[in-house]
Amino acid sequence: MAAKQSRGAGASKPDSTSASTGGPTGGATGVDTTSQAKNERPPSLYVQIADRAYYIWLEKGMPEVGAMDFWFQAEAEVLAERQARSV
Repeated sequence: MAAKQSRGAGASKPDSTSASTGGPTGGATGVDTTSQAKNERPPSLYVQIADRAYYIWLEKGMPEVGAMDFWFQAEAEVLAERQARSV
């Protein structure tokens, strides 16, 4: 009879690759903002800001502080990009 493995401290965890990378498309939210199908709605403002803030955080070396600064920077960049596109 085979010994039953427990999920204690030494047990292996399920593959969490997609969770740690934000899903198969990357980004903080796992939403692909680069390609869109014909009938898909564009990502929401919140999703765009969250994705940009995530990449800013990565570019800065993933510090433990500064999340709000990254969010405000991302918000300014996304809004400026939207403004430029609407002109």
